[in-house]
Amino acid sequence: MRRLDEASLPDLASLYGVTVEELQAAQRRSFGESAPTPEPVDSSGPQLADTLSELMEARFPDSRPGAGELAAAVNQKLGAEVLKAEQVDALLKGASAEDIFDDGARTVVFEALGAYFDVSPMVFHNGQSAQKRVLEDIRFLAAQHDVALAARGGEGGISPAFLAVLNKLLADDEGER
Repeated sequence: MRRLDEASLPDLASLYGVTVEELQAAQRRSFGESAPTPEPVDSSGPQLADTLSELMEARFPDSRPGAGELAAAVNQKLGAEVLKAEQVDALLKGASAEDIFDDGARTVVFEALGAYFDVSPMVFHNGQSAQKRVLEDIRFLAAQHDVALAARGGEGGISPAFLAVLNKLLADDEGER
C-alpha cells in the first residue's frame, strides 16, 4: 500500500498500454482520492498512416507512388496478393488496420509491408510497443512449451527450462536459414 515511484511511471504506463496520466488517475482512485478519468488516447489510425508515409517518403524521395502502385509493389515482392489499392488508400488516410483486416490478415499484411520496406513488421503495430509484443510472445512460448518463464517462482530471471526452449528455437531457426 504505497504510491508508485514517479520514475517508474513511464515504463509502467507503457507496459500496461496506458498514458502516465491514466496511471496516475488510477493510483489516486485506489487511494480514495477523486480523480477525473482522463480520455484514453487513440493510438490507432493516423500513427500507422504516418509510419507508412514516412517509409514511402524515405524509399521514394522524388515521387511517391499511389496506393495502387504500392499495393502492386508489395504483392510483387511477395509473389501473392496480400494488399489491395483501396486498403492501402484507407491506411494512408488514417484508417486503423483493425478496421480493415482481421487479426490473421493484419499479421500477413504487416509482414508483407515489413518485407517490402525492409523493416520489422513490429513498426506497424502502433497501438502496442515492440517491447510489450515481445513479452507477450515470450509468455506464449512458455505456455506452449509448458515451462516456467522465470526462475524461483517468478524471480531471478529466465528459468533454465525456458532458456533451453529459446536456445532450441534459435538453433532450429539458424538451421533453416
